[in-house]
Amino acid sequence: MNNEYKEIKEFESKKKINVSQNNSKMSDNDKLKILWILLFVLFVILIIAMILTNSKDDTSESKEEETSNVAEEEVSGDVKDEDNTPELVASGADDEVYKLMTSYIDAAYVQGDMTLLEPLVDSMEAVNIDNNEIKQRYIESYNNIEVYMLDSDKDISVVFVRYDVKLNNFETLLPAAEFFLVKKDADSKLRVHNIGLGEKYEQFMSDGEQVTELNILIEKIQSEYNAVIDSNSEIKSVVEALNSQKSDEKKVE
Repeated sequence: MNNEYKEIKEFESKKKINVSQNNSKMSDNDKLKILWILLFVLFVILIIAMILTNSKDDTSESKEEETSNVAEEEVSGDVKDEDNTPELVASGADDEVYKLMTSYIDAAYVQGDMTLLEPLVDSMEAVNIDNNEIKQRYIESYNNIEVYMLDSDKDISVVFVRYDVKLNNFETLLPAAEFFLVKKDADSKLRVHNIGLGEKYEQFMSDGEQVTELNILIEKIQSEYNAVIDSNSEIKSVVEALNSQKSDEKKVE
């Protein structure tokens, strides 16, 4: 009986030891699992942190680029504001001054018709008939006419007319230009003031700010004119003959 009791005790003791060992092993596994879980969580947190950092950097760079672009636009705008030189714009074909000047050139220079010319000028006394007749002998037509009203004075204005001359027996066009004064009559209708350019012209040409764009255009015309003259000795001879016969005029050529 004592032996049986002793065996039972030993069995129970071994069972407790085995249970204790198993409990110890399970505890180590649990710790290992927890460790892996913690490592995984840390890894996920690290990935998220990297994504957020990159996103923040991209946003910062984008804002810097936008700021830079705005600054460039503001600088560009400031440069444009500093350039106050008035732009030289040709009158349209429907403008009164354009119609007046093209009609004047046709009546005075091409046709030499005093009847057509009279309603276009404020005085027939100053019409230079001799010069007009000389032009008719050498010049066949006036082409590509551009008219620029350079100021808008109530009484009288300076007008710049640019055109290409076709000389008789030549196909090459010769660039030229001429100043006029126009004024409004009692009925507010524009007429060519052909009694000389006078003080109004001198006053306008002395204003450096107003004539900046005009000077650029005049230089361009002069350059084109020189190119034709220098490349064609026959045209040069005709122009010299024409100019030698004309009386003094304010003309760009």
